[in-house]
Amino acid sequence: MDLVLDTSPSVYEVSASILERSAILLGIADMAKFEVCVGDEFEVSAVEVESIETVLALSTVSSTHRTFRMRENLTVFIMVTLGISLLVATLIGFFDGSFNEVNAVWTAGGVPLGFVLRSYFDKG
Repeated sequence: MDLVLDTSPSVYEVSASILERSAILLGIADMAKFEVCVGDEFEVSAVEVESIETVLALSTVSSTHRTFRMRENLTVFIMVTLGISLLVATLIGFFDGSFNEVNAVWTAGGVPLGFVLRSYFDKG
């Protein structure tokens, strides 16, 4: 009984050859040379919580940080908006001859600015 060695290319080899030719035609042949390598396995272990107070403290810190960031973003938005509005009103008043526009903008924008800045100077 003679063993016959099949040397015809497999479907995978043909499709790989087609992909290589397509990559060359599209100009992305260099990108096709990279291979994904997986390193050694590592152990994932769970974190052991010794007290619920630690979890509550971390949750409070996270919540406080989120609140602070939101207040900071809101303060910056209101201050920039009010500053640009006052600048535009001042330019209009400069060319108009009266600065009634500045008074109107400050009257409308001073209240939200006061509410936002109050949190930075609040003692309690």
